[in-house]
Amino acid sequence: MTKDNLINLFFLISSILFAFVLLEIFARIYGIVPDADRMTTYTFDNKIGWRAKKNFKFFRSSTVYAHWNYYNPEGFPTTKENFKNSTNTLKPSIALIGDSFVEGYYLPYEQTFANLLDDNYEGKQVINL
Repeated sequence: MTKDNLINLFFLISSILFAFVLLEIFARIYGIVPDADRMTTYTFDNKIGWRAKKNFKFFRSSTVYAHWNYYNPEGFPTTKENFKNSTNTLKPSIALIGDSFVEGYYLPYEQTFANLLDDNYEGKQVINL
């Protein structure tokens, strides 16, 4: 290999590495974090144990799913449209309590059991605890 070819190869590899670093920075700014950071969605609560953070959005992804999850001011899963809206304490409610199936951990909120119930019960809000 000539000296010019080695210099070109060095600049090519350097450019690719620099592009990956920039991509990582932009992804983290946008809220996309590696799998090891998934527990950043939750915070420890002395009374109830773990709970979702309030006013929080999080990008979940794996080889089979990728979507945003939104949590309202009380820390309940919700849609992107209701992300900043508090739960109405005066409105009749249906409360759901359960595991990752009820939370819809692997799904966008629009496809969860809670959202399907919310669509079918006019006048009541479904709270996904």
